[in-house]
Amino acid sequence: MDERYKEIDLEIMEHIQCSPCKGLYFVDLANLGYDSVKVHKSLKKLISRNFLKESHDFNGANFSITENSREMNVVKVSCPICNTIRRTHRDNQHTIHCLNKECRTPRGTHRNFWLINIDHFRKGDIKRINNVN
Repeated sequence: MDERYKEIDLEIMEHIQCSPCKGLYFVDLANLGYDSVKVHKSLKKLISRNFLKESHDFNGANFSITENSREMNVVKVSCPICNTIRRTHRDNQHTIHCLNKECRTPRGTHRNFWLINIDHFRKGDIKRINNVN
């Protein structure tokens, strides 16, 4: 099963993982700058794939990572040309598409950039490049 996640999914997981109690309320997640309907759909997708758990109390819906939930490691990478931040979660990913629509190659196509050093990859060693964190 190919698990594709959008940038909003990875940003939500990153904010929940960085919170002190490994959980945030829906109001806090809706303030990320996205439409609240998109945030709700993304949360439902992450719950169905067993990354998050939903609980309710007087303050509203709380979304948290529990011991039974799967772990998703979100890594920030930056484009070497325009320094646009992009998030990824797969360890076996070698290239990624730049989110900046103006960042193009000299031929005019959208830019893809490497996440690993290709010379080390050919020798059997993997060296990560363009990581922010």
